[in-house]
Amino acid sequence: MTLRGQLGKVQRGRVGGWGMRSDRPGRPVELFAWANGRFLGRVLADRHRSDLAPNGIGDGHHAFEIQLPPELADGRAHELRITDCDGQPLPGTPQEISSTDCDRRVLPTDSIAPTDDVVMLGIAKNEAPYIEEWVAHHYGIGFRRFVVYDNDSTDGTGARLARNPRLKGLVEVVPWPLAAYQDQATIGPQQPAYRHAMGRLGGEGWVAVMDIDEFLVLKQDASVQAMLRRYRDLAALAIHWKVFGASGLADDDGRLVTERFHHAHPSDMVKTIARLDLLEQMYVHHHITRDRVGASELRHPLYDPHALKQPSYRAVQINHYFTKSRQEWEEKRYRGRSDRPADAPGFVRDNGQFHRADESIEYDREIDHHAATTRAALALLFPDHPQAPRGG
Repeated sequence: MTLRGQLGKVQRGRVGGWGMRSDRPGRPVELFAWANGRFLGRVLADRHRSDLAPNGIGDGHHAFEIQLPPELADGRAHELRITDCDGQPLPGTPQEISSTDCDRRVLPTDSIAPTDDVVMLGIAKNEAPYIEEWVAHHYGIGFRRFVVYDNDSTDGTGARLARNPRLKGLVEVVPWPLAAYQDQATIGPQQPAYRHAMGRLGGEGWVAVMDIDEFLVLKQDASVQAMLRRYRDLAALAIHWKVFGASGLADDDGRLVTERFHHAHPSDMVKTIARLDLLEQMYVHHHITRDRVGASELRHPLYDPHALKQPSYRAVQINHYFTKSRQEWEEKRYRGRSDRPADAPGFVRDNGQFHRADESIEYDREIDHHAATTRAALALLFPDHPQAPRGG
């Protein structure tokens, strides 16, 4: 008799797979699991998995899942062995596994990021009135490298940054016309830009992926580096949005974005700061990482961008100035979305999005304690900005 089967990946503190005996394909097989030579338990391989029968694996009722103990979720390598009652090993085992996530929490480990360096990655289209404040704000909280993809701006967004000698070595502007991603144009400019960026960001430190209307707000730390030191064993830190509406403003009155809008509502959507040494693929809201999953500030695991249903804002949040004033919203609507091509449905946003975002239920001025560093950075990097402090 031959034991057939396969062991899958570790996820959510569990490992699954399938197993069956070639001489008794209609009967479920009992399997026994050991980790590092210690017996974990036994399981019956009798669960249904939709991909098994179409691939010639019995009637499909041969899957199993094993809950791993929390002490194995330490980021280290562990040997997992699966056998049948006769001691015959499941094909592919013993297998080395590594995990940091148990059922509801990513446990701290001593496998940490090699450096606290963090780069800000963004894509911009016609953001000239706002991009200097965005750079200044994040410079003020510790970012010292920016990579900005200029998506066919016609208002001088990219040129405004590229010709500023104070930004040399700090801000890299990458032209991103349609020709640069023509073969991927069906998904819009944003995702191809992130794929392109993977080749120029390096393999150490962290990358924060944010749009020009998103501002990182630190509540317990003076710098982004100080915050990340508490999470440097994670593959990625997922940070919840606070979505800001128009705060009753009809027009742009010339003040900084971060000083105009104070009414917001919580959101279960996140943006992510990820470790480059564990990063495999970047997406708009979350990323694919090697060996371990990302997590929220409470170490709740992030398996998909909608997994963290209860927003947490204890240490950090992202202020998403989605609409700005009514006048600015109209300009944004017709500028279109960066996550889809110009001829796709929904490229021009509908006004229902404005009204939903403007249903603000909280008064939030957490960002105010960054005002001094933002204005100091404006004076240093953009002294001609209308809101930059003047000497004398």
